[in-house]
Amino acid sequence: MLLPIYDLCHGFMMITQIDLTRIVLQIPFSESLKSYDSRIAGYDALFLGLALPINWGIVFAFEFKIFDYLMCRGRGGAETITDPVERRASAIRDHGVSSQGTDEDILEEAERVKRSKTDALPVRAEEVHKKFGNVVAV
Repeated sequence: MLLPIYDLCHGFMMITQIDLTRIVLQIPFSESLKSYDSRIAGYDALFLGLALPINWGIVFAFEFKIFDYLMCRGRGGAETITDPVERRASAIRDHGVSSQGTDEDILEEAERVKRSKTDALPVRAEEVHKKFGNVVAV
């Protein structure tokens, strides 16, 4: 029950069904029940109040990249570089990608395509490049 929307909806449902709850729990009609009584929606309101700060804390941690900082600490300090192209290049270097910027699997596949005959492949694509501004992806 850590989902705030569930707590909110379940609490409203219990408030609207006070009479049914009174019958099921065998609470006499002479006893007055408030909406936030623990037998009606009290626990849902408590969980809602506790779950909201926890969930908002998780949202803020993702938004302010706290998890990125905690998980990627010590990988070369790419987060201190302000130039986005250099930051990406630093992250690529730190993760062990080849200096050519091309994956070995891509090179092997390109060689296989060049060595094969034209009729052996149903579709043949050669010298395909993806370029995003100054960055060449493939």
